[in-house]
Amino acid sequence: MASRIREILRTQQHAALRQVIVERWQTELLPKQLESIIAKAWPENGSKERKEWSDQTWMIWIKNRIDELTADESEEAEPEDLDFDEAEIRTRDYSFHYLDLDDFFAAEEESQLQGSVGGSDLLLAEFKRKGGARLLGKAPLASWLFARLERISPGLAEAVESEDDLGGWQICFRICADAKPVGLLFIEADSAEIAISVDAEDDQTAAAIRDQLVALLTAEPATVAVCELTIHAAELSHDNEYGWDGTQFLGTFNVSE
Repeated sequence: MASRIREILRTQQHAALRQVIVERWQTELLPKQLESIIAKAWPENGSKERKEWSDQTWMIWIKNRIDELTADESEEAEPEDLDFDEAEIRTRDYSFHYLDLDDFFAAEEESQLQGSVGGSDLLLAEFKRKGGARLLGKAPLASWLFARLERISPGLAEAVESEDDLGGWQICFRICADAKPVGLLFIEADSAEIAISVDAEDDQTAAAIRDQLVALLTAEPATVAVCELTIHAAELSHDNEYGWDGTQFLGTFNVSE
């Protein structure tokens, strides 16, 4: 998912960032505040490039940074209690614990993870290799992934967060090994494509996590759960559908940008 906002931040275009913020939220930031947002989005060590975020996700992240910078008072966040016995997803070596978007962004700021890999290409390749394409028909891959996640961990369908501009969905996880946080997983899906980003201590660990996750997801492509999700795409004036109704995958008539 190509991102204009990503390029503004990566190339440190302060004026362009200011214009985006003023047009979207009618908020005027000081130069030092703009510099703070860019520094957090694209640190010198390159540990948080977030290459696969869409503009919509970047805008959510920027809004959170604006709220932090303009807050009259800041409260120290309470440490999160992880329930390691009730992970939403488990692979051989890792467990995945659901986070909402605000908690995910906060965890990114705190973790300083150096490694990052994408997973969408590998997922699509394995899905096709195992015959998944013939199951979908003309429905989007996002419908299969939504129904597959619900089958692996009943209840996850209720946890996804809608992306109302283009009518897609998102879900985030903290990744743990031996009851210790080791990484973060971000999944963003719409009718056009899926983006999967795994952040960990280094690229090797991130790749190992990605490989185990993709192996789990594609182990049984035809084994999915009945679930339905409708999201209104405001920019496209259309309702997009995702999931499986028990006989077919939904979303054949979805629209995308």
